[in-house]
Amino acid sequence: MAHRQGTSYYGASFYYGYPGHYYGSPSSYSSPQDAHLRYNYLPVYIVSRPQAHPQATAQDRVNPGIPAAYSTKNWDPTQEPIFLLGSVFDADSLGKWIFDWTHYRHGRRSNELTVAGNLWLSLIRLSGKIRQAKDLLLRRGKALERRLIGVFLDHGHQLLGWFMRLLKSCEKFMMKEAIGDSVLGPPSGCAFVDCMFGMNMNETEELIASIGSWDKKFDTARGSQGRGRSD
Repeated sequence: MAHRQGTSYYGASFYYGYPGHYYGSPSSYSSPQDAHLRYNYLPVYIVSRPQAHPQATAQDRVNPGIPAAYSTKNWDPTQEPIFLLGSVFDADSLGKWIFDWTHYRHGRRSNELTVAGNLWLSLIRLSGKIRQAKDLLLRRGKALERRLIGVFLDHGHQLLGWFMRLLKSCEKFMMKEAIGDSVLGPPSGCAFVDCMFGMNMNETEELIASIGSWDKKFDTARGSQGRGRSD
């Protein structure tokens, strides 16, 4: 099967895509909510997201320091960039990419796919709350409120860093499964899933739980601040 030329990375060329891209069909899910509607064994996801995002410009690459050779077609430039080999994703698009490959690898009625769905939602929540915290820092005037928001923001960045380290640990397994002229095909996608939801399943689930706990504490703190201002 011929593969489309992809991004240059350490002298090799890679193809990035979702499982359906290899077999002539589009990816099946546009959001975690859509995944739930199709497969009702998954947790209920309430997610509102646009179906398309603006394309990244050359200027969008500057602040996060994205190399010119990296593909940004899967990145919404209004979101925090997440790197996987030579591609740039946002939390939503990467969560979708992981979910689709997990479905390809394990099928729709598997524990791995349920965890992948939880991870997708957790990444969306983490990214969204980090963005909210940044916006709140710009608007809050009281030093105590700013310190509290700063603590939550730092913790959110720590969680994102934890995920990125986990992501990095799975990259080497993708590289080992590169085929032909170092093209990343289905074996590489499966190797990633085996790493994330196999040997690293415990850490992945721990990360999801930690994001959930942080998310709830963030909402509780914001609610308390709102009540304090209204009293």
